[in-house]
Formats: sequence, structure tokens, C-alpha cells
Amino acid sequence: MNARKRLAMLVALLALGNASAVSMKLAAVLPLTGPLSTLGSEARKAIQLALKQRIPELQQLGLDVQWVFLDDANEPSRAPALVASVIRDPQIVGMIGPLSSGVTLKMGEQLVANPVAMVSAVTPADNLTEKGWNFYSRIAAPNSAQAQAASDYIANSLKAKSVFIVSDNQTFGNDLTNAVQKELNGTAVKSLGFAGVTGAADTTALAARITAMQPELVFFGGTFDEAALLLNALRATGSQTLFMGGQTLATPDFVRRTVKNAPGTLYVDGFGQLTGYVNGINFVNAFAAEYQSHTGAGTAFSYDVANLLIDAAESVYRATGKLPTRDQMIGAVRKTNIPVERAVTGAISFTPSGERRVSPLFIMQIDKDSFAGGIKFITKYRPKN
Repeated sequence: MNARKRLAMLVALLALGNASAVSMKLAAVLPLTGPLSTLGSEARKAIQLALKQRIPELQQLGLDVQWVFLDDANEPSRAPALVASVIRDPQIVGMIGPLSSGVTLKMGEQLVANPVAMVSAVTPADNLTEKGWNFYSRIAAPNSAQAQAASDYIANSLKAKSVFIVSDNQTFGNDLTNAVQKELNGTAVKSLGFAGVTGAADTTALAARITAMQPELVFFGGTFDEAALLLNALRATGSQTLFMGGQTLATPDFVRRTVKNAPGTLYVDGFGQLTGYVNGINFVNAFAAEYQSHTGAGTAFSYDVANLLIDAAESVYRATGKLPTRDQMIGAVRKTNIPVERAVTGAISFTPSGERRVSPLFIMQIDKDSFAGGIKFITKYRPKN
């Protein structure tokens, strides 16, 4: 057989293989524009990396998986249109949920009538797993768990005598700060006040008010940009009070916006440091090789969710030989049982409510030399249901 005939046969075989492959799509809803676009971009890279690493395995199985990326711009008002675009594409059988609790909540409400498996990498609002949605799961610890870890640290490790609590008036911020305030009730820590702020003008006025009260610690719940505004405003008044927030502060963008004011900042975090995970170094090296840059532990959660959804689709396809239905994907996701050696962020399985059975939690503090978060305290969250 000459070279031309061999080439023709190879092309024919490849065409036959491609024709017989079962094509399916998974969606990822991310803030690709707007104030959280840096986080969305990093998550997108991790998701793409997960699929690239699985392509040889999926091709051998005869399964063609594609990602569809949808931009929520961190705007809950976009939820109806995003859900509609997912529902009208029958090849989309599952999705990675938004990074924002507010957008996730709105999408979940829209999905009740036409459920699609949705797994969140980082979204912590407690009520997301209190709705009875069988299609929703997440792998990050909820706000109540973060609030308990933060409150324990404030009361028992820092032994702070007073705190002022601030929210950015959004879903995540309100959820976290209300939970922290509740957890601190009954402790020796006195609450000097609770306020919600949005924008520079409100923040400047509130900073002056807080400084006059002289709390030992200010706890902030909300996005990193609003946190940066408040911290900078506090320091501008001369206040050196301890500043603590939620996991949204675990981003270089917060440090860039606060610069010299960042060191010493504490935050409760469900991510920690990649080097602390069994497969953390492997992920760091793979991400750096693919994108010539480093990333944070939060990105690894998106990577794990991407692999989780691919696993679910693969398990259904192996069992049926057909494109997974949306109902089959919902069931497969809830049956997830990923051992520690196959994930970056630890073993993954879910309770009936969609919570991860064991979630890591950390108290981090931004270092004055590296401007990176260093671990101060480690615990684990185990939900009751």
C-alpha cells in the first residue's frame, strides 16, 4: 500500500471516529467582565486545563466534551437570560455555577422548572443548599461554617474585646456578616455596631465613625473591591484596628488595591494555600506550564469542579453508551465520590442537601514581606446533612 492510500485510509478512519463520537457540552457561568473578571478569567483557565488533560481519555471512550463559557459580569439581573441560553441548547447537560452567591441564587430559582446539574466551586451563601434543589451542589464551605471559624478565632485566639461589623449590602456580604454577628453573641466580644456600605462616599463616612469608636477589630463581608475601599479609608483616618474579611479577600486584586495597607489583614478562607494540598504542587506546575503564570488555591476549586462534571458525564456514558440526560447528570453529580488522590482540594462527595461532606477552612493573614496570605489556623467543616 503506497503512502497516498495509507493517508486516505487514515483520514477515513479519523472521520469515522469523529462521526461516531457522542458530542455534549458543559457550561461555565463566570464573571468574564466587570469587577470580578480577574477571578473569572483564572477560573476559565483552570476549567480549560481540566478538559485538555482529559481529552485523550475521552476520545478513546468516544465522548466529545466541549465547554461553553457564559459571562454573568457578577450581575444577578443576567440570570434569566443565562438560564434561557442553557435550557435551549439540548447538548448542555451540566454547568459550573457562578462565583457570586447572588447570581447563583437567581439562576437556581430560574432552573427549578427545568433543572440542570449546577455545581459551585466557591459560592458560599447558606440558603443555596437550604432550598431543596436536587440539581445544586457545591464544594466550598458555606458562610455559616466560615462565620463559625472566624468567630472562634476572633474570640478565642485573638481574644478581641470589641468588633465593628460591615457588609457591602450584597448577598454574600449580608449572609456572612449576619452569621458572624450571630456566632459572636454570647462570647466576650462586644459588638460596637453593624453597618452596610456601598461606594466610596458611604465608606469614607463610615470609616470616620468606626475610628471614633476604636474597635479592636473590623470584620467585613463582601467583595474585595469594597473591602479595599474600607481598609484604605480606615487607614487614612489613622486607625490601625485589625481588619478581617471573608474568602473574597483571597485575591491579588485586593492587595493591589490596598498596597501598603494590606499586610496584617486577616481573612477566613475555604481555599488556603495550594502547597498544603496533596496534589497542590501538581496543579501549580500544570497551570504554570500551560499558561506561564501562577494562580491561587481558589482556582483549583474550579479545576476540581470541572473534573467532577466530566467524571459524572463519563460515568453515565459508560453505563448507557448515550449522551447523558440532564436528569442522569443530576443523579451522577450527587453520587460523586472522588478520592483525595484524584482531586486537588481533597476528597469530594456530597450530603443529600448538596454540601461537601468535608470542607477545609483556614484563617489567613497577609504577610508584610510577600504580600501573600499565610496560614494562621486550620480546621474542617463537616455538615450535619
